[in-house]
Amino acid sequence: MKKQKMLLITHGYPFGESEYSFLSSEIKVLETSYDLTVMAVCLPDADISIKHGGKRNFRTVRFIYKRKYTKNYILRVIADKAAVKEMLSMLPDIARGRNVLGFVKRSIVIKDVLEKIIRKNGADIIYTFWCTEETYAALQLKRKYPHLKVISRLHGYDLYKERNSFCIQPMHKTAASEADLLVFISKNGERYFKKEFPGTTETMVSYLGSGDFGRIKKGSECSYTIVSCSNIIGLKRLGRITEALSRSGVGLRWIHIGEGERSETEQQYAHKLLDGSSCTFEFLGSVPNDKIAEIYHKNAPDLFINASSTEGLPVSIMEAFSCGIPVIAPDVGGISEIVSDGINGYLMSAEADPDELVSAIERFYSMSDEERMAMAENAHKTFLTAFNAQTNAEEFVKALKKRFQ
Repeated sequence: MKKQKMLLITHGYPFGESEYSFLSSEIKVLETSYDLTVMAVCLPDADISIKHGGKRNFRTVRFIYKRKYTKNYILRVIADKAAVKEMLSMLPDIARGRNVLGFVKRSIVIKDVLEKIIRKNGADIIYTFWCTEETYAALQLKRKYPHLKVISRLHGYDLYKERNSFCIQPMHKTAASEADLLVFISKNGERYFKKEFPGTTETMVSYLGSGDFGRIKKGSECSYTIVSCSNIIGLKRLGRITEALSRSGVGLRWIHIGEGERSETEQQYAHKLLDGSSCTFEFLGSVPNDKIAEIYHKNAPDLFINASSTEGLPVSIMEAFSCGIPVIAPDVGGISEIVSDGINGYLMSAEADPDELVSAIERFYSMSDEERMAMAENAHKTFLTAFNAQTNAEEFVKALKKRFQ
């Protein structure tokens, strides 16, 4: 049987580190199941090196988005009834309306690029890995090419309106009614979207999962090492981890993997509160995804800690579980779907202030060796049963085939 043609749209993959942890397993299943083209929408300063290992059985198109592309598109925006209706619904808040306008203009630019790809390579399915401008562009093309099926995956920043500075997610209402399938990385995300847009189109939940980093081999003794892994931005609330460690009665070593706009600020804060205390810390900066496992195996952390104010369903937690590292995390987004309080870690309240973090840390280190080992085993079992990326990707593609053959 001739393979269907799929156009997958990413925000970088397979170039650089962007989305590697999200897509490296799924792409291997997609490229054997479909005649696949991958369009990576990148920023001008994006890493252009290929990170996809092995032979690539898919075409790649790298589109560098530049602001100049949005000039002279106003007439095409005005001709889009759905876009005009959404912009008018924002009145009298002009700023929110302008946010929608910018979104639609960018989608028109991307639509033109997509149409060129479709004319050259053909497409039966457009799969946008994020529900952003690319999804709306695909839906515009669907009006012109009715045979096209549009699938979009929703994560966190592209789903929860609270993650947008204007507290909106432009054109999601159109996606809710016109997409052929919306795929959520958590049950929480699916519930949230359906509450926002009752009577939405077909949906499904498909956990991303992570690669198997391998179970850490360690005895019953504690290493008194905790680890965190995230971008260093405001919503990750790294300062709360710093404050918790400064108040903890347990002498710990803290390793953080990742960097971001608040890197310098958070490191200075850690020096201020932790220098001279019983806790030490190390900020490793940005680390390639395939090197994170080496760090975990070298340092054998007892705990992984997350203090975010909002999440989708963090792959970083899945990676920790694959090593058998229990997790402390707040009950935000889909985290309660992976962290079971007292079983494979500790699920805190959504606010998770420093005192609550301290309590969870001290609760863990007050357990017996046998109890800590059981929690580590449960963490690993959680990964094996629900969050193995290869297994989840195979199930996801099987579901797509069943729906769209």
